[in-house]
Amino acid sequence: MTSLSIKLEARSPAHRCHRAYEIAVSADLFGAWLVEMSYGRIGALVRTKARSFSTADAAAAEVKACMRKRASAPRRIGVAYRLKSAAQHGDWHWPDLDERLCAWFPRSGNAPSCHDFT
Repeated sequence: MTSLSIKLEARSPAHRCHRAYEIAVSADLFGAWLVEMSYGRIGALVRTKARSFSTADAAAAEVKACMRKRASAPRRIGVAYRLKSAAQHGDWHWPDLDERLCAWFPRSGNAPSCHDFT
């Protein structure tokens, strides 16, 4: 079961940019935390990277680092990522997730408000 899932998109026809980014966190059968990152052009094959961490704190640090990098997209690629969806449940608990995501990423047009994420 996925404990954390965040989906982002960066779209700009003017910049010819149509990118998707997803990060998912889950615990494996041995108690390790897996952080899976999928990214690529929307409509094309995506690349996936997975990293394993012994503690939830180490996994959270990786997620925060990934989100900080995505938040710098306007400077790097000229287009901001927009938050499409986010959910946390199970063993994962990031107390200020919605506030951080709202601060880092503007809400997408049809995404729920920032405080609707659970």
